This record gives sequence, structure tokens and C-alpha cells, in this order.
Amino acid sequence: MKFRKSIGILVTCFFCFIQISFAWSIEKRPEAILYIAAERGCYSATYISSKTVPMKAPKKLFPVSCFEKHHFEVFWSGQVATQPGNPIPASKPASNFCVEKSKELVILGRGSNSYNFGLLETTGTGNWLADKGPEAKRYPKRLVCYMGLSTNEFRYFKEMSQPLIKGLK
Repeated sequence: MKFRKSIGILVTCFFCFIQISFAWSIEKRPEAILYIAAERGCYSATYISSKTVPMKAPKKLFPVSCFEKHHFEVFWSGQVATQPGNPIPASKPASNFCVEKSKELVILGRGSNSYNFGLLETTGTGNWLADKGPEAKRYPKRLVCYMGLSTNEFRYFKEMSQPLIKGLK
């Protein structure tokens, strides 16, 4: 009887040890951030790898290395001038601002040793503005400019595993 109890206790301890060691080996999930809080760097729209994401702005982004799978590369973020009394930049001037900022970048494109585009792939420059309400109050006059890889139809962004913008890590 004592022998059976001892075996039972040993087996229980063994399984507890296995569960504890398994819990320690689980990777810590990266913290998601609000899209409007993004700073210069690379971001994935999904925690688990996804080949494509829709063009609409994601609410949360996961910061990753630019040499890991990602969808967006933020090249500029900050405050811009807005109309008096409006905490959100106007859409057209914000787009123009991001396009002008993107002209200062070195983009690794077709024929680059770092990244080769497919036949129907192209880079797209976009911007995120705060939504009306709490976001606009928390992030007044905030603009985030990003670049991504898309098809010629610009219906979705594709996943990349290398940076498009030279100098991003």
C-alpha cells in the first residue's frame, strides 16, 4: 500500500513538473499597440502570420523586427498642423504630407538584393489618422505615415519578411 502511494505521488509530481516546464517554455505574446501610437519601425496587423490583410486600418498592431513577417513599415509619425478647433488632420493634406515624406526614403525595389517584387506587386504609401472621440483627444493632430507591399489593385497589403525601406530594423 505504501509502495502504491509512493508511486502515485511520484507520478503526480512528474506530471506537475512537466506542466510547469511547459508553461515556462511558452513564448511571451508581444504587446499590441493602438495603430495611432505607432512609431518608426515594422508592424504586423495580426499576431499569427497572415499572408494578406485588408486595406482598412487595423485597430491594433504588433511591433516586430523588420526581418520578421510584417505588413506595415512606419517611416514617420508625429503631430501636424490642423485647422483651428479640429484635432484631426484633414485627409487630403495628410496623404500629401506622407507622399512628400516618402520621397526622402530609399526604397528597396525591383532588382534589389534585399527584396524582389513579384510581377503584380508594388509599394503603397498610406496614413493613419485618429478616429473622432477619445482617440482624437488622446492623440491630437497625430499622423502616422507607413508603407506596405500590395498588388496593383490596392485591395490588401501583403506580408513581407524583409524591410522595404532601407535603414529600418
